[in-house]
Amino acid sequence: MLKQLPLILLLGLFVKSFNGIAQDSLHKHPTLKGLPVLFYLPETRIGAGGVGILTFHMKKDTSAKFPSSITLGAAYTINKQVLLFLPYNLYLQNRKHWLYGEFGYYKYIYNFYGVGNPVVYKYYESYSANFARIRVSALTRLSKSSFIYTGLKYAYDQIKITQLDSTGLLYNKAIDGNRGGTVSGLGWVSNYDTRNNFFYPTKGQMIEFFVYGEKKSTGSSFKYARVTLDASAFKQIAKNHVMAFNFYGVYLNGNVPFTHLGQLGGESKMRGYYEGRYRDKVALTWQTEWRYKFLPRFGMNVFASTGIVAPNVNALMLTRLRYAAGGGLRFVLNEKQGVNLRADIAFGHQSTCVYFTLGEAF
Repeated sequence: MLKQLPLILLLGLFVKSFNGIAQDSLHKHPTLKGLPVLFYLPETRIGAGGVGILTFHMKKDTSAKFPSSITLGAAYTINKQVLLFLPYNLYLQNRKHWLYGEFGYYKYIYNFYGVGNPVVYKYYESYSANFARIRVSALTRLSKSSFIYTGLKYAYDQIKITQLDSTGLLYNKAIDGNRGGTVSGLGWVSNYDTRNNFFYPTKGQMIEFFVYGEKKSTGSSFKYARVTLDASAFKQIAKNHVMAFNFYGVYLNGNVPFTHLGQLGGESKMRGYYEGRYRDKVALTWQTEWRYKFLPRFGMNVFASTGIVAPNVNALMLTRLRYAAGGGLRFVLNEKQGVNLRADIAFGHQSTCVYFTLGEAF
């Protein structure tokens, strides 16, 4: 029975949300956009694939706000990595219910630099992992005039470590998750969302707060608790000029797999560092970005960020802050929805990273 609990929990999340779908129906004119994708990330190097984005309103929608969307993507990289992903964002019964998350499968090669604030900057080891992913958040709006949604969140990763460096830390040290395992947790999530666009907001705020736990009864190989706050704000300061701000904080307690520790780095959280360059049970990042559209389909941006990791709150020290900064160019692929092609270069401590991908960092 315990092994079946994650499936029961997942089905429970869907029942309430898809009850809303059953009482609604798809607008007769959905929009489907498909395009080939060529990208570059420090973690993948060059990759190629395709992305299809379906956007639509339900027939009961009276709001002209951004629509529901389902994205299907597939890619392969010269590092022999495979990425299959299906993120979704659905608004049901005139935005009374909100269902979002992701289904995916990844065959990936990662770098591991250790846990905490290592002083040996040149040390790293590589490991390979395959994992299936499920993310489901099912929320209900508190009232018709409210921008606050609350509900349940379920997160699942089935991780298989396929290759380790026999001379590295992951192979030789007792690090949680170094042999893979199942991550399966259930918790509570709340969202406050006043953005005017899902892909490229120019005003409003988006705040997500969630807390959830993992243990044997939820189907997990690990036992820990997680608290996360992800808050973004957007303000148009002049015509075609937007300031964007993001704060991200995570607190974990228990035997957390190293793959799910709070992290700095990557294409969305502190560009300029390899994803997971710094990781620990507490992680905080702050990003500020200026976005400017100088032609109808072309734009640019300048950004800066700072962050810190620590084993616990008491160990946070401002002397261990990491910094990064950079800039980039944008090309608007879909003017109606605001989907951009992004090219960024970012500089961290003893590192330079180039990003060429879809969508904004936040």
